[in-house]
Amino acid sequence: MYPAAHNPNQIYHYRPYENTLNVTGLTFPLAVRDVPRFESLNPNINVNVLCEGDDEGYVPLYITKERNRPHHVNLFLLEATDDQGNDLQHYVWIKHMSRFIAGRTSATNKTHVCNTCLHPFRLNETLDNHIPFCERHHPQHVRYSDPEGPEESTVQFRNTGAQFRLPFYLV
Repeated sequence: MYPAAHNPNQIYHYRPYENTLNVTGLTFPLAVRDVPRFESLNPNINVNVLCEGDDEGYVPLYITKERNRPHHVNLFLLEATDDQGNDLQHYVWIKHMSRFIAGRTSATNKTHVCNTCLHPFRLNETLDNHIPFCERHHPQHVRYSDPEGPEESTVQFRNTGAQFRLPFYLV
């Protein structure tokens, strides 16, 4: 909400804004299940949380139901285990979703990304047309086929034994 002009990693830029968010009753590190409560306490912010998927992809953990708020934040949840076996979590701000999912597309320009299915679109109008249909469904994990494996990249019917014999009549 308050980006620093230079050295954004320095905490002194953000100290004046330390008390601008309402975090009453929340404990930190914030659990994903508490994100909706954070959104209700701060009616000008909506939040999405993503994490790493099974096969090096990204999976939405929490997708906001709130729309048209002035500030939208995408967070990536890093999870690890320390030497004592304790689970550690840390949220990282995703500044540019287009750059975040750049490995999924061959486009070299900025793309417009759907926050629900993480699909990139070249045109913002296409994304705007897609959103009403995508919001009807739960968040999903999109897998892309491997271009190096032609068997995986080609869709074809291989179970010929399951076909019905259908006679046809030629005139």
